[in-house]
This record gives sequence, C-alpha cells and structure tokens, in this order.
Amino acid sequence: MAFLNIGSVIFPDLDQVDLSGPHEVLSRLPDSKWQLYARTKDPIADMKGLRFLPDATLEEAPQLDILHIPGGFGVDAAMQDPVLMAWIKRQAMGAQLVFT
Repeated sequence: MAFLNIGSVIFPDLDQVDLSGPHEVLSRLPDSKWQLYARTKDPIADMKGLRFLPDATLEEAPQLDILHIPGGFGVDAAMQDPVLMAWIKRQAMGAQLVFT
C-alpha cells in the first residue's frame, strides 16, 4: 500500500461525531497520515462548543488522497464560503476518495 494523505476540512459548528467517528477508523490505516485543515489555524468550535485545532490551513494542504467533510449545523454556512468550496473542488478532483 502506498502512503496516504488523509484529511478532514473543519469549519465552525461541525458535528464532532462526524469528525471523530471517521478519524477513529481511518487514522488506523497503515502508511497514512490524517490531518485537520481549515481556513486559518485558529481553533474551530463544533456545534456544542468543543474546540479543534487545525494542523494546517487550506493553502498549506498537500493534495489529499482521501478527503473527509464532516456534517453539522455549520454545513450551510460553509457551503456559502467561496474559498472553502473552491478548495474542496480542487482537492476532490485529485483525491481517490471524498466522503462526508
């Protein structure tokens, strides 16, 4: 198996279980690295106030092999962010798998 770059994009008011559930499974893949990406490196609060610290900004992200997009109340606002949507589109074009 080749090395896999796996990443989740995070945004305000995401649902933490939609992030932590897939992380629990996919972070165990051998020869892989999972990171969190966001517009900035500032902490991101989920819909209940739990905060996550991004590993890198969107601009710092390599091409991901697996792109994960969590759900939650913040999805509607995230979908209105043209920078985030353009990044997801670019990443999706080169990814082996995109899921939410």
